[in-house]
Amino acid sequence: MMQVNNEWFYEDLTPENTALLLDKMREGTGFTPGPQIPERKNAEGPQGRTTLTNVDHKVHDRDFAQAKADWIKAKEAAAAQAKK
Repeated sequence: MMQVNNEWFYEDLTPENTALLLDKMREGTGFTPGPQIPERKNAEGPQGRTTLTNVDHKVHDRDFAQAKADWIKAKEAAAAQAKK
């Protein structure tokens, strides 16, 4: 793995494609950042995605203003109960 300019990462490098990458950088072209083998996607291993394979991809949105109001209400109720 190689990081360039504290920004781009190049993974799965071999001596051959590292030399090619450096030559292309000298020419100003370079490679696409990330894995340098087509079988790999992002940071997945050779088996592909092995965890979180059945994640529900629906949007989980929360109304934080309502959650805060509910919390304040519960806090006030608990304080009132404690005074009794």
